[in-house]
Amino acid sequence: MSALPILDENTVHYILINLPLKSLMRFKCVSKSWQSLIQDSYFVDLHLTRSKKHPQLLINTYDNDSINFLSPENAFKGGVAHHKVSIPRCERGGGLLKPIDGLFCCFDGKLMGATRIINLSTRQVTPWAQTSVNVGIRRQISPFAHTPPFVKDPSVTQRPIYGFGFDPCTKKYKVLCVWVISRPTFTYGRNRMMVTEGEVEHICEVLTVGENRWRKIDEVPPVLKLDGHAVYANGSIYTRNAGGIFTFPPEAEFIVAFDVGIEKFRLIEIPDFIIDSPGRFSRPPYLYLLQIDGHIALVDIINEHGAYESEHVVRLWISDDSYNEKKMKANWTEETILLPFSTVRDKILYPVDGTHEIVIKKYTSRSFSEASLYIYDRIMKSFREIDITGISPISPGGYSMFIFHESTLSIGNPAEEEQNQTIDDWFKEGRHYIHRRIGHLY
Repeated sequence: MSALPILDENTVHYILINLPLKSLMRFKCVSKSWQSLIQDSYFVDLHLTRSKKHPQLLINTYDNDSINFLSPENAFKGGVAHHKVSIPRCERGGGLLKPIDGLFCCFDGKLMGATRIINLSTRQVTPWAQTSVNVGIRRQISPFAHTPPFVKDPSVTQRPIYGFGFDPCTKKYKVLCVWVISRPTFTYGRNRMMVTEGEVEHICEVLTVGENRWRKIDEVPPVLKLDGHAVYANGSIYTRNAGGIFTFPPEAEFIVAFDVGIEKFRLIEIPDFIIDSPGRFSRPPYLYLLQIDGHIALVDIINEHGAYESEHVVRLWISDDSYNEKKMKANWTEETILLPFSTVRDKILYPVDGTHEIVIKKYTSRSFSEASLYIYDRIMKSFREIDITGISPISPGGYSMFIFHESTLSIGNPAEEEQNQTIDDWFKEGRHYIHRRIGHLY
């Protein structure tokens, strides 16, 4: 009887790279050599490159304790949604940042500025990383909520703005946290007290995935006040300044870019022809940032007929700012999308990286058990509707979406691979950590 042929490494690579990720994770247990091969950086990069050619659409629903990730069986053609994984729901004021290469950054309001990284594909999570900023002056800890859960110093408000990014040169993933600290000024007039924002301070911290600790940096945004959510594109994390409406003296409108590699800020001026374009609403949140095909873009929903319900025109301003050419004054290309439905002032666009398509979320005013989405082709300027069924009934607007790529990227220290936590550990962790941390803060 002849011996079975021994597969060469290239053949093994080809077989493994085409396996579903769940099967691939099981093959790590076959032998130490296979485990070493699957964890090898060359294989990880090869798998990610292939995965980026097959993006997934994730629908997120929420219940009291969990965030549930579902994916339609026919991807961007819709169909029945199948449950992929659930994670514990972030506490008040927390949330998830847009994933990069299959990695999510979760921030938790109750944990006072703590974050953790999640790889949904491998089910790995990092321990919570607690910010080093002094919690004694905190009042408003949520980056979104306007009502603070508790008050330490009523004269000071402090909120974090998070950004998640990647440095293509070093291949390191980093989280940026900019604390915006406001100390109001109180002035007294005839029978009334007036409150102005007064002094605003920024404190910046950076966390490198794999190190799992925050470190302060000397760099701060070169603006009076940072505002809005952050977006990653081509090696930089972008956000907005507060502009002339929310600062005194008035400040010009800028996009603030943070270079993930060198950890420096720069400003990109927003030209007047965008700020003053006809038909647009007042400033934020209706002129917001979006990443489209590797470039930063400004999005505005246009009030075409002057009625709140009739907003169905979206204007995109796409910049030419890039990883190799970082500019102070970008060139802008305008695109207009006439939506096939009326919408509300909401963030409804989800570009699919590497394509000319944008997933558009349709708002509904009633509870439902399916998601009705549109795919917009920027080249053909055409729409096609997709229906996703099998979703547990959710309240109006009670779901979100992500464009997702599976990956086998490790998020922990390679020397401590066996000590990495999993999503199951996170559920078991429950609220014990929260109670310990808040007790410590007091």
